Amino acid sequence: MAFRLFTCVLIVVCGGLTGYELRRRLSIRLRSIEMIRDYLRDVRAYISHTGMSLDDIAISLDNGAFSNQFTVKTREYSLYESFPSAFANALKVNRRLLCLTDNDIERIGSCIQRVGCYDLDGTLSCLDFADEKISSFISDARRKCETDGKLYITVGSTCGAIAALIIL
Repeated sequence: MAFRLFTCVLIVVCGGLTGYELRRRLSIRLRSIEMIRDYLRDVRAYISHTGMSLDDIAISLDNGAFSNQFTVKTREYSLYESFPSAFANALKVNRRLLCLTDNDIERIGSCIQRVGCYDLDGTLSCLDFADEKISSFISDARRKCETDGKLYITVGSTCGAIAALIIL
């Protein structure tokens, strides 16, 4: 009987931890989208203050808060491709690390697709547009994190409890 009870407690805990892990991934996704927006804001600041090209900025930009695999891949790809292409490829390569969905990558990629195709003012305008769109993605991700995060923990614990009751 003690073994059964221990097994039931373990199943409930595993269900709760599964829900917690799903909630944690939503939180990482939210922070990742916020960091992408901050990265693009830094790119905009470099362009407006120094007039550097996007490729040079991608190679030289090292934001302390965003210095990770994404920045490294963007820098690496910028040596061989245009900035929007390098940015999109870095997102695709790091999608699991950043907990981004395919829809997130497509939406963010579409925001920066035209960056660098115009003169300085056009590029700044494109970056402003991308900032607005990504800010709306952030508010959507924040809502999803708050509502679905609680739901995942509750459902995980409930499923674990139901499985434990079946075993008993």
